[in-house]
Amino acid sequence: MSNRSHVFNTILLIVLSIIWGSQFALNSIVLESVPPFFLATARVMIGAITLCILTIFFEKKETYVKHKSVALNKKLLILYVLIAILETLIPMTAITYGQSQNVPSSITGILMGTIPLFVILLSYFFYPKEEKKVVTLLSILVGFVGLIVLFIPKLVLNEQHSLMGEFFVLLGAFSFALSLVLIGLMPPKLSPLRMTRNILLISSTLMLIILMGTFPKISITDWMTYFWIIILGVFASGVGYFIYVKLVEKAGVTYTSFTNYVAPLISTLIGILFLKEAFEMTTLFALILILFALILKNFSEWNMLLTIKKLFGLKYERNNTKV
Repeated sequence: MSNRSHVFNTILLIVLSIIWGSQFALNSIVLESVPPFFLATARVMIGAITLCILTIFFEKKETYVKHKSVALNKKLLILYVLIAILETLIPMTAITYGQSQNVPSSITGILMGTIPLFVILLSYFFYPKEEKKVVTLLSILVGFVGLIVLFIPKLVLNEQHSLMGEFFVLLGAFSFALSLVLIGLMPPKLSPLRMTRNILLISSTLMLIILMGTFPKISITDWMTYFWIIILGVFASGVGYFIYVKLVEKAGVTYTSFTNYVAPLISTLIGILFLKEAFEMTTLFALILILFALILKNFSEWNMLLTIKKLFGLKYERNNTKV
């Protein structure tokens, strides 16, 4: 992968992390007026509509031709439905239930940080022929340590724990990781824009059916709530999820999973800069660790081993497999 590709992928990762990191504050505002599952359903539906519009006006003709060359067979349809369930239904239900069992947000953030670790473990089963790089595993571990450092102040203040709640949050994290790995198995000729649109259309249909069966009570008194729901749907669910799938295509599933380290950090920085939350030195240390993890991931194992080769006269052949 060229240096230009590394820079482009890093920009996509940062933009996605900004979008998903800033959604937590908006979620808190909207959840004062609507139930969690209603917000999730509305977001996914608006995201699907957004991607339908983007597909009509911005998709290139050659991309469309490649996409249409892939037949929608039974296997592909099952893969679409599985990703939709694993990416939305299971995580949103499991994580919401887990947090309702008095699981602190700091614990939730750390448990969600296990997604890259799950991705690495799952890649051994779904991508057995691909090379697993030492640098990749090291970068994931450094990022996970950075995430723990970020939440240390909240961990000290929170003594309540619910093993059952934490189990369900971890189940949601595993579901996210599995869906990410399955996205990597989609045919390469598929248009990322159309693929994302199809996944969100299936997700929104399933979630709407469940929502209609529960008949939640909704009392929205502030019209700005509708505005924030639309913003969350268009950017966090629509544009954000498209970038997510695009990043999987360009950089691989493991690199994309790093959003689970960067997004919480950005959320914390937004709280400090705009919501006047207290600044902790641990935030600075976490920033350094997470940035170092990204540098490790971008500094490929090939470059590191090439340096060793120059020092000791060893031979090494480059492997371009993305993990």
